Amino acid sequence: MEVVTIPAIEAKESNMKWLVLLVCCIMIIVNAGARLSYGVFFKSLQDILQATRSSLSLAQSSFELGFGFFQLFMGRLTDILGAKRVITAGLAVLGVSFIILSSVKTVWVLYLVYGFLIAFGAGSTSLVTGISLIKGWFTSKSTLAASAVTASVSIGQLVMIPAVSYFISTQGPYDGYRFLAVSSLFTLALVLVLFWNKGSCKPAPVVKTGICPNRYKGLRQIIAARSFWVYGISFMICGFGFSFVATHLIPFATDMGFSFNQASGTLALIGGISIIGTMAAGYLANYFPKRVLAALLFLIRGGAMWLMLGTLSDTVILVFAIIIGLTWTSTVPLITNLGTEYFGPVNTGTVLGALFLMHQLGAAAGSYVGGFIADYAHGYHMMFAFSTALDIGAAAMLIFYRKKAENKGHNHTCDCQACCGQACCGQASS
Repeated sequence: MEVVTIPAIEAKESNMKWLVLLVCCIMIIVNAGARLSYGVFFKSLQDILQATRSSLSLAQSSFELGFGFFQLFMGRLTDILGAKRVITAGLAVLGVSFIILSSVKTVWVLYLVYGFLIAFGAGSTSLVTGISLIKGWFTSKSTLAASAVTASVSIGQLVMIPAVSYFISTQGPYDGYRFLAVSSLFTLALVLVLFWNKGSCKPAPVVKTGICPNRYKGLRQIIAARSFWVYGISFMICGFGFSFVATHLIPFATDMGFSFNQASGTLALIGGISIIGTMAAGYLANYFPKRVLAALLFLIRGGAMWLMLGTLSDTVILVFAIIIGLTWTSTVPLITNLGTEYFGPVNTGTVLGALFLMHQLGAAAGSYVGGFIADYAHGYHMMFAFSTALDIGAAAMLIFYRKKAENKGHNHTCDCQACCGQACCGQASS
C-alpha cells in the first residue's frame, strides 16, 4: 500500500492553490468584461433602442443594485455550500444572458436581463466568491493573493473592453454580446474540467491571536458594528466613482470630440495601469497600515477627478487615465481585508457580500446620477466636482477613524486556535 507523507500532501496542496488562483483570475477577467463593457455598448444601444441616456443609465443602475444584493446572498451561500457550486451556476447564467442580449430590441428586455440575469451571474462570479475561495487556500500573504484576484478586474478591462470594442466597431453590438457569451461558456467549461472532481474549497485558515471568529455570528451582528459602516461607506464611495467612470467616460470623451477608439482605449488604459496600482497596494499592505494606504488612494483619486474640471486635451486625458488607474481597484483588497480581518474568517463570505453590497449601492448611484446630470445639466462637470468631494470625505473618514472595543468589560485577547468553543469565545476585544 502506498504511503502518502505529509510533505507530499503539502506539496500537492501548494500546487493546487496556484491552480485555484489561476482559475479565479480567469473567472474575474470574464466577470469584468461582463460588468464593465456596458459603457462600450452605450451609444450603440441608444441608437438601436431610441432611448435617452438617463433611461439607459437606469438599466445599468438596476444591474448595479441587483449585483450588490446577489453578492450579499452569494457570499452567505459560499460560506454554506462552497464557491464551486456558486461559480458554476453564475457562469452558466452569464452565457445564457448574453445570448439573449445578442438580439435585444426593447428597453424592458435590457432592464430584465441586466437587472436580474446578468446581476445574478456576475454576483455569483465576483470578487466575493473569488476572494472567499482564495483566502481559504492562502494562509499567508492573503492580501497579496487577493490583490492578484482583484487585479484581474483590471486585466479584464484591459483585454475584454478592446475586444468588445472591436466587435462593435466592425460587426455591430450584437456580435459584441455573442463574444461575451462565448467567453462565459468557455470559462464554465474550464471550471467544470478542472474542479468538478477536485476539492476546490478548504476550511478557513487558523486566525491570528487576538481575533476570535465566533465573536460575530451572522449578518445582523456584523452590520451593527461601527467598523462595518466605516469600511462600508468608504467602499460605497469607491463604487460611486468606479461606476460613474466605467459607464460615462466613453460618452463624455466622445462628446468632447474624441473618437470612439480613443475613448474606449482610455478606459482600457485605466484597466492596464490599475494592475500596477492594485499589486503595489497588496505588496505595501505587508509593511504599512491598510487604512492609511486606502485613505491615500482616495485622495489621489479625488485629485484625478478634480483634474477633469479644467480644459481637456489629449495630455489631460492621458494623465487622468494614469492617476485614476493607479487607484481604480487598489482600494478593494485593502478594504475587504480590513473587514474580513476584523470580523473573523468564518464570516468571510458574509462580510465580503455585505461590503460589496455597499459598493454596488454607490455604483448604482454613480451610474444613474451621471446620466441624469448629463441629460439635464448638459455635461459632466458637476459630477466630477461631486466625485472629488466624496473621495476627500472617504479619505478623511478612514484617516480619523479609531476602532474601539465594542464589548466593554472584555479587553483580553483570544487565541482562537486554543480556545474556540470555550468561555472566552465571543468576548475578545477588537
